[in-house]
Amino acid sequence: MPIPSFLRSLLPQAKRSSPAANHHSPLPELILSAGKLATALEAGRHGGRKAGHGEDFWQYRPHMPLEPATLVDWKQSARSPNPETLWVRERERQSARQLLLWADRSPSMEWRSTDTLSTKRDAAITALLTLGQAALKAGERVGVLGGPRCYSGPQHLPRLAHDLIEAPPNPTLHHASPQASLIMASDFLWPEHELDALLTATQKRLGITALFGVFDPQERDFSAYTGHVRFKSDEEPNTLTLPAVSSLRETYQQHLKNHLARLSHGGRSTSFIPYRTDQPMGASLMRLHHVLGEKR
Repeated sequence: MPIPSFLRSLLPQAKRSSPAANHHSPLPELILSAGKLATALEAGRHGGRKAGHGEDFWQYRPHMPLEPATLVDWKQSARSPNPETLWVRERERQSARQLLLWADRSPSMEWRSTDTLSTKRDAAITALLTLGQAALKAGERVGVLGGPRCYSGPQHLPRLAHDLIEAPPNPTLHHASPQASLIMASDFLWPEHELDALLTATQKRLGITALFGVFDPQERDFSAYTGHVRFKSDEEPNTLTLPAVSSLRETYQQHLKNHLARLSHGGRSTSFIPYRTDQPMGASLMRLHHVLGEKR
């Protein structure tokens, strides 16, 4: 099991590593999984409706002085109980919004407690591609944080997937448009100073930031370990051996609870959505989809 940040405090400070250069991602499988999950999400817009020119009817409103008579819906006006009031058929403005994605590709995201589970990395990329496809279908512009471009239209999902796994591993939020919505997928078991820096940066953004926390069940429960256990990390040269691990379970879970609470209180425009890799992803994705729509 990788060493969480609150256990890393027992070790010398170490820099997070970049992903292995020779790792080959099963993109076709991840894209297929994302497509299946995307069909379960609403294909509608993420944001609230605003009046303007578009294809979808929204509501009727009274005709305003100086507006051209061509805007009047004469059939609806004829049905009005007040013959003095003329009604305009108002439509929804369909402006393209921007959604940016980021997946943590550090080596610890490759870990899983059993071969029957997906890695945290695969779960993170699948979740991001699912929301990305839903946004592309809704007419939004979707890209990768620190990536080369944004795309419009669901036909660009394979290119988006390629950009996602090839994007810089540690971009800063300065790469994101202040107004764009941003989804970051990681286990967020980072050193405290890195987590503090992230939460401080998200509080300064105008757009929504959604933190999608991906966890192996043993990272949440710490229930499979007994006796002496040696923890090692692909990102640090040190190991950590703990005696009588079962006696530390309650303390571990309390530290993890406090750690996740910090993520849950990231700020007005920041939301934290946790997900366990031993659970179906649909409910967490629906919650994430709702957060993006509710706060826009």
